[in-house]
Amino acid sequence: LVGLAALSESAGTLGPEALDLLSALLTRVEGACSTQSAQVVTLLGRTGNTRAPSMIRPWLQSPSPLVRASAIAALQRAGVDGAETALAALLADPSPGVRLGASDALARHGGAAALSALVAVWRAPAPIDRTGAARAIGRLLGRQLRASPDSAAREALAAMVACAEASSTPVAAACVDALAEPAGQGD
Repeated sequence: LVGLAALSESAGTLGPEALDLLSALLTRVEGACSTQSAQVVTLLGRTGNTRAPSMIRPWLQSPSPLVRASAIAALQRAGVDGAETALAALLADPSPGVRLGASDALARHGGAAALSALVAVWRAPAPIDRTGAARAIGRLLGRQLRASPDSAAREALAAMVACAEASSTPVAAACVDALAEPAGQGD
């Protein structure tokens, strides 16, 4: 456990064979220390093993915001297949960091259901959530535009800017940034 922090912060992908070792380690640290659990969950996302996402998903429900945030980041790396509904639910998490992480994960990997959930958050009163949702919506629509150019996505973003200008400068700025992304900026 001594080198766990250094290993979890290092760059690169662990081999798929690390999955069983990390699974056993996670069982050992579960409930004992949020920091160590978060580090092991982070490492699970770096194994490159197709079984990793199913092992990470339960950690989205951890009582620790640190572990939930680590699970979101690990899923972004390992794959969010089957986790979109759980990630959308985290848009209402008590922790702002978890909410923003969920927005980012949905922006990078979500589909139509993610867009609906992000639009609902964008209409929420909290500026940090609205700003994060505006950026996430822009990135998600940008991905869709790059995959299949459609003027409807640009029109949706333009409508967001018009609505946001009247209510929140940071949200309007996030919408303007989002409008630029579909024009060619990547994730």
